[in-house]
Amino acid sequence: MYRKTWLMVALALMLAAAMVVGACGPAEEVEEPDDPEEVEEPEDPEDPVDDRYGGELVMGTYGDANYFMPPLTGDGYTYHTKYLIFDSLVRMDENLEPQPLLAEDWDISDDELTFTFHLRDDVTWHDGERFTADDVWLTYHFIANPFSFSAKTDYLDPLVGFSEMSARVDELDAKLDEEEIDDDEWTELVLEAYEDWKDKDSIEVVDDYTICFHLEYPSGSFLTISTEVGVVPKHILGDVDLTTEDLSETEYARDPIGTGPFKFVEWERGDHWILDAYDDHFAGRPYLDRVIFRVIPDETTRISELVRGNIDKAYTVPFAELDYLEEQDNVQILSGPSLGWDMINFQLERHFFDDLRVRKAVSHAFDKASAVDSIFEGRRPVAYGPFNPAFDWAHNPDVTRYDYDPDRAKELLEEAGFEHGGEWSKDGESMDFALRVGTGSTSIEMCELFQYDLGEIDVSVDIEPLEEAAWLDAIFSANFDMMYFGWTGLADPDGYIYTVHHSSAIGGRNVMKYRSDRVDDLFDKARMTTDIDERGSYYHEIQEILAEDLPVIYMSYYVNYHAVADGLKGLVPNPTKHASIFWSLKDVYWEK
Repeated sequence: MYRKTWLMVALALMLAAAMVVGACGPAEEVEEPDDPEEVEEPEDPEDPVDDRYGGELVMGTYGDANYFMPPLTGDGYTYHTKYLIFDSLVRMDENLEPQPLLAEDWDISDDELTFTFHLRDDVTWHDGERFTADDVWLTYHFIANPFSFSAKTDYLDPLVGFSEMSARVDELDAKLDEEEIDDDEWTELVLEAYEDWKDKDSIEVVDDYTICFHLEYPSGSFLTISTEVGVVPKHILGDVDLTTEDLSETEYARDPIGTGPFKFVEWERGDHWILDAYDDHFAGRPYLDRVIFRVIPDETTRISELVRGNIDKAYTVPFAELDYLEEQDNVQILSGPSLGWDMINFQLERHFFDDLRVRKAVSHAFDKASAVDSIFEGRRPVAYGPFNPAFDWAHNPDVTRYDYDPDRAKELLEEAGFEHGGEWSKDGESMDFALRVGTGSTSIEMCELFQYDLGEIDVSVDIEPLEEAAWLDAIFSANFDMMYFGWTGLADPDGYIYTVHHSSAIGGRNVMKYRSDRVDDLFDKARMTTDIDERGSYYHEIQEILAEDLPVIYMSYYVNYHAVADGLKGLVPNPTKHASIFWSLKDVYWEK
């Protein structure tokens, strides 16, 4: 891009120079026309009219928003909206490669410990104020501030002094829980830890359009994860005191101002929210005039509204409805890889599951490939590890697989010391166990197939469906024998796969309580290098070990399916966590 611009400038200068030389050289005789009035001036060609502009897109979403505040997590209903209202430093394209956004360029120091971002100088907030590096500084300090309770704080772990501050805060949390300190003392000491970290200037504003992030160690994921956070304005939020105010409760969180291609217009709780095109966006005005999000909780109603033409996209489409929707003349189905996976988790400290032979027996007893093909109707690939094929540089397809083999399952149970007398038992304890799951119909159907296959070798599985609150509590408290659920991933394996499998995440996302010193070491090495080939080699070995240790039964890799109105053009599926097609809405238009 820079070379092309330079060449255009050079050619323009050469042309200007040629014109000057011609003017200063000897004059040529030019034959004058007999009648100058008869000479016709060439007509100016008509400026082409771009007919892609105009129209609105109506999205049918399944739940209401809670708030619009990028430094916090938000929910699945509003997460995608941030890509329209807010811009981040860098965005990940459909090939999971970082592309410029608010940062038009960036440099990484030779020791890989300083990331310097050169910001655009032509960006304005939706209220007309100028965007600067101070806005970026504030956004990342909101994430870092312990009083924000942001789920994105892990993104900043590589920053100088950040892990030290986090450890101090963890110690203070423990003291508060043990009533060694009171709330006021906790607030004072946590604030002191935060201010000490701020003094290290690990996030440094160099000038209005340059900002540096100083790292404790090289981080292969810093660029891909940490820089994809929507930036919020200092001129509006700069005076917020997080020790007394909740970011999610501010007026801004309900009426946000961003720099994105669409600006917030209104929000009628429980019914809809509306965004309009921002005419002065630095990358140009969106083609669409307006995007409307309608709250339609019922799945059947959303699909009916799409087919009737009352909405233009139904958020989430059941696999059972895809065949029906593909038959509709006014609906198109788009698809692309996602980064998530679903799985049946063993809780390795319960019910014989600390024995690898038992885990292998359960895996061999389950016809996983048939179950995935049946439930997802051939629209999802079978998974054999957590690294989705969308991570083509990290995915390892050649790992140990436990094919359906009931006889081998029985042999393994016998090797583990179980006796069979109508049921399997060991030391007086039955092999029977409970499988917990959410209330989604597809999830329950998958568990019923698992239950049936295990029953074929006389292992009884009790399915326990849980409502969302109880289900989430059971997951994060590791209160299960086995649990069926899935994770959605970020644009780098360090974002979720690390925290699901690293032993440091026991008590967090590592709900199966899996421990492996070698896996921990490989994850740590992978996150501390920016060389993608080296990182890929570490991740390949991790997948080999996970396949052998079998802490979970990986089921399938997610695929994003989008049902949208026919005639809507320019949508590009994106595999990143919540971005999906929303990154491309700026360039979406209606075919005229």
